[in-house]
Amino acid sequence: MANSLLQDGDLAYVRAEVVASLPDKIDIQRRTNTADGQGGFSESWETAYQDVSARITYGSGSNSVGVEQENRSRQLKVSVGHNQSIESGDRLLLSGDTLEVLSVDLPDSWHVFKICQVRQI
Repeated sequence: MANSLLQDGDLAYVRAEVVASLPDKIDIQRRTNTADGQGGFSESWETAYQDVSARITYGSGSNSVGVEQENRSRQLKVSVGHNQSIESGDRLLLSGDTLEVLSVDLPDSWHVFKICQVRQI
């Protein structure tokens, strides 16, 4: 890398070290559509990536209880490695909880991880 403080391979090394230090494990699910044979489709979720290293940062949220249903809405941030495939609309599974990816902050080329805005569903 010309005119850089990092030597070739340094950024890859730092990224690998950061991913290794992330304390949480998640599964990333993607929506799939399967033709139903009648011109429509059925929607399902399939695990695209399993045991992905991540860091979950808990934010504010609220719980409200209806007559027969509990509605939980909690904002969280999930950090994953820079090279991890993750998209808005994906679902994350974390210790029995399901999270919806609202957005993915696409980092510049020198960043070491991606930060996703998610909510508990």
